[in-house]
Amino acid sequence: MRVELSTQCERAGNGTCKQVTCGGNWLPNTIDCTKRPDQLTNLFLSSTFCFQPPGDTPTRKSIFDSLIAGCIPVLFSKSSAYDQYLWHLPQNGSLYSVLFDGDDVINHRVDVLDTLTHIANDAQRLRGLQEEVVRMLPHLVYALPHNNISHPDFRDAVDISIDNLLHESRGVISI
Repeated sequence: MRVELSTQCERAGNGTCKQVTCGGNWLPNTIDCTKRPDQLTNLFLSSTFCFQPPGDTPTRKSIFDSLIAGCIPVLFSKSSAYDQYLWHLPQNGSLYSVLFDGDDVINHRVDVLDTLTHIANDAQRLRGLQEEVVRMLPHLVYALPHNNISHPDFRDAVDISIDNLLHESRGVISI
């Protein structure tokens, strides 16, 4: 998947894709993202779409990193986000992300960049995706309690998690 995405990016040329390859000091042409997270954060902040291919597991912290930076995640498996984070992300994933079938990408049945270019050229669809990402932000971050005093209805990620845990365990936990 990553090789195919990198190939499509290189083929596109003209700086269409920017890539940061995380690795360690032992890998050539990589940066140690654990020591230089600013490199990845700056890439997310300056990008419209952020590729989120599955890694060792389908879920990725990077999906949240890209959303918090205002970047629309590009997913290649429903289990990356749609099936995992039901408390924090809208059930309709197409509101905030773009999903490709990973097998279609690997087997060259879809041109990811061509599809993303069409979305970027559709001002209404692009604006809708970006507005949904912005709308989601308060539910993805942890706010300091004293910041919520002036907005008592504000619900951050902790509030949402606790509410759902209590709802799910009703009858199991008595308070």
